[in-house]
Amino acid sequence: MADKIIVRDLEVRNIIGVDAWERSKRQPLNINITIHTSIDASGEKDLLSESINYGTVAKVVQEFSEKTSYRSVEALAQGIAQVCVRDCKAGMVTVRVEKGKALLHARCAGVEITRSKADIDLIEHIQSVGTSVPHPPHSRLDAVGEDQIFINGLVLNTIIGVNAWEREERQRVVLDLTIHLRFDPTVLIEDHVPKMHNYRTITRIVSKYVEESNYKTVEAFALSVARLMIVTCHVPKVTVRVEKPSALVFAQGAGVEITRDRSDFGLGERDEKVQAPPATSHDAKDPVAATTAAAASEQKDASSAPVSHVAFLAFGSNLGDRARNIEEGLARLTSAGNVRVDDTSFLYETAPMYKTDQPQFLNGVVKVSTSLTPHELLAHLKQIEGAMGRDFNGERFGPRPIDLDILFYDHIELQTENLIIPHPRIKEREFVLRPLCDLAPDMEHPTLFRTNAQLLALLSHTTRDPEPGKTSTIPTSPQSSPSIYRVTPIRDTLWRWNERTLLMGILNVTPDSFSDGGQHYSVDKAVEHAVEMVAQGADIIDVGGMSTRPNADEIPLEEELRRVIPVIEALRKKGVKVPISIDTYRAEVARKAVEVGADL
Repeated sequence: MADKIIVRDLEVRNIIGVDAWERSKRQPLNINITIHTSIDASGEKDLLSESINYGTVAKVVQEFSEKTSYRSVEALAQGIAQVCVRDCKAGMVTVRVEKGKALLHARCAGVEITRSKADIDLIEHIQSVGTSVPHPPHSRLDAVGEDQIFINGLVLNTIIGVNAWEREERQRVVLDLTIHLRFDPTVLIEDHVPKMHNYRTITRIVSKYVEESNYKTVEAFALSVARLMIVTCHVPKVTVRVEKPSALVFAQGAGVEITRDRSDFGLGERDEKVQAPPATSHDAKDPVAATTAAAASEQKDASSAPVSHVAFLAFGSNLGDRARNIEEGLARLTSAGNVRVDDTSFLYETAPMYKTDQPQFLNGVVKVSTSLTPHELLAHLKQIEGAMGRDFNGERFGPRPIDLDILFYDHIELQTENLIIPHPRIKEREFVLRPLCDLAPDMEHPTLFRTNAQLLALLSHTTRDPEPGKTSTIPTSPQSSPSIYRVTPIRDTLWRWNERTLLMGILNVTPDSFSDGGQHYSVDKAVEHAVEMVAQGADIIDVGGMSTRPNADEIPLEEELRRVIPVIEALRKKGVKVPISIDTYRAEVARKAVEVGADL
């Protein structure tokens, strides 16, 4: 059917997904409808009744689009195709849906699909028998087809060009990206967006790569973007159009357009385990080499990964001495030698979530390397919790001396009866996301397709009211904690960051400091001065035994110990309760100072 009835740029308003700032708000959609039909009968008889009325099409599509709610543009486009076929009697229809406010740096993003009556019959049959089937395997989600996901007018800045001045200044490039694939019917019915369909994730990956790249020719640049999308984003086929608006004085732009699929990069149609080209086949500075290597690594599951795995664990405590519980829990974690702590977050004091009538929690996240499998690691964590007194038969989300959870394990997705990875409640827990962002803000969640920093930002502006201390009610997730404070445990208290300015009293027990040398050199004078500073409001006493006066002689280790250790001992005997820090660069001095009562 070569004839077409067209409705172009029909604007509707709909809440679909999120806007450019990741807010769930009503936003404008631009819809183009092309009905493939024959107009011979209407043309010969000059009767509208012999054709499909484009006014009716526009009305039906507008009403449907503004009354329905979808998570994905793909599902909305499929729904529009269904009403065009069923209500408007179209034999075949092409639907293009654009979101002009979808991305901050792109003109629009959207999808284009073509559906026949047979296609609609098939999807309605699947709907009628139910969709309680597993998500399609990866190889079905990334099949080449005539459906399109597009990102148009993506404006980025990069070094590109052969001229000397182009090697010095970043210039704008404008990208149009079109992914060619076939949408699986069950994915459309479930309104589920796989990773290779997610234009926000693709845009983030491409943007980061482009802004760090450094090419001389547009041809090499376009080819590298195509390779990135196919190898890293796992799209089956892509068209990349690149323009340089500043290239020619008397032209709006100059550039190239290419189309590539898996076969162009040595990947089979359904072969997802093929290794990416080695890094040596690219310039050492080419980010694609690193990207492809990372992509190949991410394809492996836990059974084929190296012996050492990387995991992120959340920890918390709200019974007893919380800081000591956490310290003991982490010590037990590494005691067997099969888990190594690589990094720790700051600590956060948080209000209890889910069950609020219990003490406040002390929370954090730790990054570890381990030779344990996910289930072995889970068993290890449960053993630690049990040994430290956690009651597994107690109330869910109730108080506990220690709580240890697996957040991420490598890049795997795992769902068994007693373990889900990534942890299913990461996105709703500020007390997890804040410390997680201390360690890995740019790490992307394997199933949510957002970085940890983005998840935290999204949680912050979707769950909080403008009024301090209040939270809004969001049906899809629990309320986030009304307060969370970064803290430092010191002695028997917690110091909250940014709550107030803390004052340090400087106690120089030296004969030659340029400001107060010799004034507090004796133990009695030093203690007297320290007590006076505490009375005046000092929050911490800093003891130093070596002068920083210009040209001062360096004293031996034994002399520094002789000066500071008796003073710290005397301060504690005197009953000074404030924290004491030791000002030294010598490890032995620091160790002995802590042994006799110093805290830092």
